[in-house]
Amino acid sequence: MLGFDGTLAQLYPGRAARDAARALAALIAERRDPEAAEAGEPLVPGGGHAVLADDRIQPLDILRAFAHHPTLPAELHAHLEDIELRAATTTKPPGSLADALRALAGPAHRLPLAIATDVSPRAVTAYLTAKRLPFPEAAVHGRTADLTRLMPDPDCLRRALDQLGSSAERCVMVGSSAVEASAARDLGIPFIGIAPDSRTRQRLLDAGARFTRALLSDVAGAFREL
Repeated sequence: MLGFDGTLAQLYPGRAARDAARALAALIAERRDPEAAEAGEPLVPGGGHAVLADDRIQPLDILRAFAHHPTLPAELHAHLEDIELRAATTTKPPGSLADALRALAGPAHRLPLAIATDVSPRAVTAYLTAKRLPFPEAAVHGRTADLTRLMPDPDCLRRALDQLGSSAERCVMVGSSAVEASAARDLGIPFIGIAPDSRTRQRLLDAGARFTRALLSDVAGAFREL
């Protein structure tokens, strides 16, 4: 079971994540009730403004913060999907990614694979198609319009398990974020972290990763040695 952003792709290189988050914040500002804004009422209870003010904000952080808003979730989901679709056609895959996928699913191991991610499944499929990566569309389990199901809720992992026809203990998830590790831990799925630097490595280990590797190709290399 594979994550997507940070594992199979880098959707937001450089300042792209901040730019995407700002685009979502602008949409929220446009939809805000003027009278509520003048009265100083918060957009959502529980600190939505604090999320928007964080310089390290990620687009999915905004979706999580506004998941229970009465009117915004579907529009935020669709707006981020448009951003993800554009990013999917321009971003470059990590080195040796195609070889890694072939190694994992090839005749030596014949491992059934699935993608479990908070990214739109349309964007994931567009990326896989554009990069000519070997992966079945039916094995992509991504974000739905119900933003309350974003990780660490393990909804997309449950869907992936159903598709694989496997129990949690017979699977392993490879991902790059703490929320992915937390979702896997909730279901009892062993987690391998993709960590290009020491800070990410420690964050993933703290969230429950068994161990980490720098790239998916390193994980595939370990399977070759089994």
